[in-house]
Amino acid sequence: LEVTTATTANGKIDISVAGANLTVAVAEAGGAGKDVTLATTTGGNISAGDVTAADTVTINSAGSLSSNTGTTITAASADLTAPAGINVNTDINTLTAATTDNNITVKETNGIDIALANAGTGDFTLTADGNVTDSGAITVGGMTDITATGYDVTLGNTGNNFGTFKVGAANATVKDTNGIILGDSTLTGGFTLTAGGDVTDSGTIKVDGITDITA
Repeated sequence: LEVTTATTANGKIDISVAGANLTVAVAEAGGAGKDVTLATTTGGNISAGDVTAADTVTINSAGSLSSNTGTTITAASADLTAPAGINVNTDINTLTAATTDNNITVKETNGIDIALANAGTGDFTLTADGNVTDSGAITVGGMTDITATGYDVTLGNTGNNFGTFKVGAANATVKDTNGIILGDSTLTGGFTLTAGGDVTDSGTIKVDGITDITA
Protein backbone atom coordinates (compact mmCIF):
# COMPACT_ATOMS: atom_id res chain seq x y z
CA LEU A 1 0.00 0.00 0.00
CA GLU A 2 1.30 3.45 -0.95
CA VAL A 3 -0.09 6.52 0.79
CA THR A 4 0.83 9.84 -0.79
CA THR A 5 -0.69 12.24 1.74
CA ALA A 6 -2.73 11.81 4.91
CA THR A 7 -3.39 14.94 6.99
CA THR A 8 -5.79 16.13 9.66
CA ALA A 9 -5.91 19.54 11.29
CA ASN A 10 -7.22 18.29 14.62
CA GLY A 11 -7.35 14.51 14.76
CA LYS A 12 -5.48 11.23 14.70
CA ILE A 13 -4.20 9.15 11.80
CA ASP A 14 -4.19 5.35 11.93
CA ILE A 15 -3.04 3.35 8.89
CA SER A 16 -2.64 -0.42 8.99
CA VAL A 17 -2.12 -3.04 6.29
CA ALA A 18 -1.94 -6.84 6.55
CA GLY A 19 0.49 -8.99 4.61
CA ALA A 20 1.98 -6.21 2.46
CA ASN A 21 4.51 -3.40 2.55
CA LEU A 22 3.40 0.10 3.59
CA THR A 23 4.90 3.29 2.15
CA VAL A 24 3.74 6.64 3.52
CA ALA A 25 5.06 9.80 1.88
CA VAL A 26 3.37 12.36 4.16
CA ALA A 27 1.27 11.87 7.31
CA GLU A 28 0.51 14.80 9.59
CA ALA A 29 -1.77 14.95 12.63
CA GLY A 30 -2.23 18.45 14.02
CA GLY A 31 -3.77 19.51 17.30
CA ALA A 32 -2.74 18.94 20.89
CA GLY A 33 -2.45 15.30 21.90
CA LYS A 34 -2.88 13.99 18.37
CA ASP A 35 -1.02 10.90 17.16
CA VAL A 36 0.00 9.08 14.01
CA THR A 37 -0.01 5.27 14.04
CA LEU A 38 1.36 3.15 11.18
CA ALA A 39 1.38 -0.65 11.19
CA THR A 40 1.89 -3.75 9.11
CA THR A 41 0.72 -7.15 10.33
CA THR A 42 1.47 -10.72 9.23
CA GLY A 43 4.44 -9.56 7.15
CA GLY A 44 5.39 -6.31 5.44
CA ASN A 45 7.97 -3.56 5.78
CA ILE A 46 7.28 0.12 6.42
CA SER A 47 8.90 3.04 4.57
CA ALA A 48 8.11 6.30 6.35
CA GLY A 49 8.35 9.73 4.78
CA ASP A 50 7.60 12.99 6.58
CA VAL A 51 5.50 11.68 9.45
CA THR A 52 4.48 14.40 11.91
CA ALA A 53 2.38 14.33 15.08
CA ALA A 54 1.79 16.87 17.81
CA ASP A 55 2.13 14.07 20.36
CA THR A 56 3.28 10.54 19.44
CA VAL A 57 4.26 8.71 16.28
CA THR A 58 3.79 4.96 16.77
CA ILE A 59 5.10 2.62 14.08
CA ASN A 60 4.75 -1.14 14.41
CA SER A 61 6.25 -2.98 11.46
CA ALA A 62 6.02 -6.73 10.96
CA GLY A 63 9.32 -6.47 9.07
CA SER A 64 11.72 -3.54 8.83
CA LEU A 65 11.24 0.20 9.30
CA SER A 66 13.14 2.86 7.37
CA SER A 67 12.91 6.57 6.61
CA ASN A 68 12.62 7.61 3.00
CA THR A 69 15.61 9.64 1.79
CA GLY A 70 15.50 13.23 3.01
CA THR A 71 12.49 12.76 5.27
CA THR A 72 11.97 12.96 9.03
CA ILE A 73 9.74 11.57 11.76
CA THR A 74 8.72 14.59 13.85
CA ALA A 75 6.87 14.35 17.17
CA ALA A 76 7.15 14.78 20.90
CA SER A 77 7.85 11.04 21.12
CA ALA A 78 8.31 8.09 18.79
CA ASP A 79 7.49 4.47 19.64
CA LEU A 80 9.09 2.25 16.99
CA THR A 81 8.97 -1.54 16.71
CA ALA A 82 10.38 -3.52 13.78
CA PRO A 83 11.81 -7.02 14.29
CA ALA A 84 13.87 -6.86 11.08
CA GLY A 85 15.60 -3.57 11.91
CA ILE A 86 15.10 0.20 12.23
CA ASN A 87 16.83 2.98 10.25
CA VAL A 88 15.18 6.38 10.71
CA ASN A 89 15.69 10.14 10.75
CA THR A 90 13.99 11.88 13.66
CA ASP A 91 13.17 15.22 15.25
CA ILE A 92 11.74 14.04 18.56
CA ASN A 93 12.17 14.43 22.30
CA THR A 94 11.77 10.81 23.43
CA LEU A 95 12.57 7.53 21.69
CA THR A 96 11.30 4.01 22.29
CA ALA A 97 12.74 1.51 19.81
CA ALA A 98 12.85 -2.28 19.67
CA THR A 99 13.91 -4.95 17.19
CA THR A 100 14.38 -8.72 17.38
CA ASP A 101 18.17 -9.14 17.34
CA ASN A 102 18.59 -6.57 14.57
CA ASN A 103 20.09 -3.12 14.21
CA ILE A 104 18.67 0.22 15.28
CA THR A 105 20.02 3.35 13.54
CA VAL A 106 18.71 6.80 14.46
CA LYS A 107 19.77 10.23 13.18
CA GLU A 108 18.30 12.88 15.48
CA THR A 109 18.12 16.58 14.58
CA ASN A 110 18.38 17.77 18.20
CA GLY A 111 18.94 16.24 21.63
CA ILE A 112 17.08 13.07 22.59
CA ASP A 113 15.98 11.02 25.59
CA ILE A 114 15.95 7.24 25.24
CA ALA A 115 12.94 5.80 27.06
CA LEU A 116 13.83 2.31 25.83
CA ALA A 117 16.11 0.83 23.21
CA ASN A 118 16.35 -2.93 22.72
CA ALA A 119 18.33 -4.29 19.79
CA GLY A 120 18.82 -7.77 21.27
CA THR A 121 22.07 -9.05 19.78
CA GLY A 122 22.05 -6.30 17.14
CA ASP A 123 23.74 -2.87 17.06
CA PHE A 124 22.48 0.56 18.12
CA THR A 125 23.81 3.62 16.30
CA LEU A 126 22.66 7.08 17.36
CA THR A 127 23.78 10.44 16.00
CA ALA A 128 22.33 13.49 17.77
CA ASP A 129 22.84 17.23 17.51
CA GLY A 130 22.20 17.74 21.21
CA ASN A 131 22.44 16.07 24.60
CA VAL A 132 21.61 12.37 24.89
CA THR A 133 19.95 11.00 28.04
CA ASP A 134 18.15 7.83 29.08
CA SER A 135 14.98 7.64 31.15
CA GLY A 136 14.80 3.89 30.53
CA ALA A 137 17.05 0.90 29.91
CA ILE A 138 19.17 0.33 26.79
CA THR A 139 19.85 -3.30 25.88
CA VAL A 140 22.30 -3.90 23.04
CA GLY A 141 24.26 -7.12 22.67
CA GLY A 142 26.27 -5.85 19.70
CA MET A 143 27.87 -2.41 19.22
CA THR A 144 26.44 0.76 20.71
CA ASP A 145 27.82 3.79 18.85
CA ILE A 146 26.67 7.20 20.08
CA THR A 147 27.85 10.46 18.54
CA ALA A 148 26.84 13.79 20.04
CA THR A 149 29.76 16.02 19.11
CA GLY A 150 30.04 19.00 21.46
CA TYR A 151 27.23 17.76 23.70
CA ASP A 152 26.88 15.49 26.73
CA VAL A 153 25.88 11.82 26.79
CA THR A 154 24.35 10.78 30.12
CA LEU A 155 23.23 7.15 30.23
CA GLY A 156 22.74 6.50 33.92
CA ASN A 157 19.96 3.92 33.93
CA THR A 158 20.97 0.99 36.13
CA GLY A 159 19.27 -1.46 33.76
CA ASN A 160 21.54 -0.62 30.83
CA ASN A 161 23.28 -3.63 29.32
CA PHE A 162 25.82 -2.95 26.59
CA GLY A 163 28.06 -5.31 24.65
CA THR A 164 30.65 -3.03 23.05
CA PHE A 165 30.23 0.71 23.64
CA LYS A 166 31.78 3.65 21.79
CA VAL A 167 31.01 7.33 22.18
CA GLY A 168 31.98 10.69 20.74
CA ALA A 169 30.87 13.68 22.81
CA ALA A 170 31.93 16.44 25.19
CA ASN A 171 31.27 14.54 28.45
CA ALA A 172 29.93 11.02 28.90
CA THR A 173 28.48 9.29 31.94
CA VAL A 174 27.59 5.62 31.43
CA LYS A 175 26.24 2.83 33.65
CA ASP A 176 26.17 -0.85 32.71
CA THR A 177 24.62 -3.58 34.81
CA ASN A 178 27.26 -6.09 33.63
CA GLY A 179 30.71 -6.00 32.07
CA ILE A 180 31.41 -3.76 29.07
CA ILE A 181 33.87 -3.53 26.17
CA LEU A 182 34.93 0.00 25.20
CA GLY A 183 35.46 0.70 21.52
CA ASP A 184 37.02 3.77 19.89
CA SER A 185 35.82 6.78 21.90
CA THR A 186 36.68 10.48 21.95
CA LEU A 187 35.62 12.85 24.75
CA THR A 188 36.69 16.50 24.84
CA GLY A 189 35.60 16.61 28.48
CA GLY A 190 35.36 13.80 31.02
CA PHE A 191 34.30 10.15 31.01
CA THR A 192 32.62 8.43 33.95
CA LEU A 193 31.82 4.72 33.72
CA THR A 194 30.22 2.45 36.32
CA ALA A 195 30.04 -1.25 35.42
CA GLY A 196 28.80 -4.35 37.21
CA GLY A 197 31.49 -6.53 35.66
CA ASP A 198 34.81 -6.49 33.83
CA VAL A 199 35.78 -3.46 31.76
CA THR A 200 37.97 -4.05 28.71
CA ASP A 201 38.79 -2.12 25.54
CA SER A 202 38.77 -3.12 21.90
CA GLY A 203 39.73 0.34 20.62
CA THR A 204 41.43 3.60 21.53
CA ILE A 205 39.89 5.79 24.22
CA LYS A 206 40.82 9.49 24.20
CA VAL A 207 39.60 11.67 27.07
CA ASP A 208 40.82 15.24 27.46
CA GLY A 209 39.41 15.55 30.98
CA ILE A 210 39.09 13.08 33.86
CA THR A 211 38.39 9.40 33.29
CA ASP A 212 36.64 7.77 36.27
CA ILE A 213 35.94 4.04 35.96
CA THR A 214 34.28 1.99 38.72
CA ALA A 215 33.87 -1.79 38.41
